[in-house]
Amino acid sequence: MEPAPEHDPTRAAPAVAPGVLGAPPTPEYPYPAPSHDDTEVPPWRRGAAYRAASPPAPEASAPIPPRPGALRPEGILRPPTTLSGWLIGIGVLVGTVAMLLPWAVSGTYTGGWGLASGINLLFTIVLIAVLALVFLPHVVPEVPHRNLVLLSVALVGVGVGLDRLGLPLTGSGAMIFLIGMLASATGSLLAELGLDRTVGGTLR
Repeated sequence: MEPAPEHDPTRAAPAVAPGVLGAPPTPEYPYPAPSHDDTEVPPWRRGAAYRAASPPAPEASAPIPPRPGALRPEGILRPPTTLSGWLIGIGVLVGTVAMLLPWAVSGTYTGGWGLASGINLLFTIVLIAVLALVFLPHVVPEVPHRNLVLLSVALVGVGVGLDRLGLPLTGSGAMIFLIGMLASATGSLLAELGLDRTVGGTLR
């Protein structure tokens, strides 16, 4: 009987093939291993920590920025940029307000104010059109020979005021109207003669 061979620790052990003698096989995936990234987890399962780190949603009541080029309320009125424009505008405005003042010292208020006369009523409509032409130039169409037309209106107003001052029992409204028309005529004459100058600017 032959003795059993002694165990040699330096001798390498035979390699064991996978799946032999109960060795666990190496897992092999035909596809990449599944990832556990937070982006694949639905938001309702990520908890309060994810909700705290997420940027807040915009509020529904947030103001909507205005559109560029939109018409602003302060951009509707266009003040004159010249001395003649200011004289015409202020003079016509004073003349329009004077129509609401008493032109005769006798009778009732509505019976003695400037609008009691049919001619003054029609001329007041013309004055309102001139105000629109001076302070709303971007709305009113361009008028041919604008300066000459404004000078003609102002001279007619001066004639109306002088005619009323020649009558007895004249109220303060006629005098104020005449002063406004003289200022408007002066501004129109400056523009017609080319003696105008720039004194103002538009609203921003």
